[in-house]
Amino acid sequence: MKSIGKNWKFLSKFVSLVNTLVGDADTPGIGVRMDVMTKELKENTGKLDAMEKRVSTIHHEVTPNHGGSMNDALRRSEEQGKKTAGKVAETVEKLDQHIQISKTKDAEQEDTARKLDQHISDTEKWSPLIQDLHDQYYGKKRQQPPEPPTE
Repeated sequence: MKSIGKNWKFLSKFVSLVNTLVGDADTPGIGVRMDVMTKELKENTGKLDAMEKRVSTIHHEVTPNHGGSMNDALRRSEEQGKKTAGKVAETVEKLDQHIQISKTKDAEQEDTARKLDQHISDTEKWSPLIQDLHDQYYGKKRQQPPEPPTE
């Protein structure tokens, strides 16, 4: 009996190892689990291969390759956007200049219209006299003006 007591620790570890390898009714053993794990590993390997291909495709698209990648297309778009922004800024500046010129011209036209109105108002009293002179010189039927005297 003493030998069993001395070896009890070893025997209990051995029984635990056998149970782990073989399993029992509630828990499958390592052999069964290894088959399942191998199957899952093979499935995951296929998934990893597919993911690697996808990552490779993405890498190709985001890495500059002298024209064909999305990265290159994005760079071209950014450059074009910067050029367009510069042209828009120039156009806005020119438009602002034209607006100022237009305002100046509008003010000049308003001043000219005001002066013309003032001139008409100032000379309105002379209109009947001018009309009489016109009628006398040309006649009421608007005849041809007489020839100027020749010297």
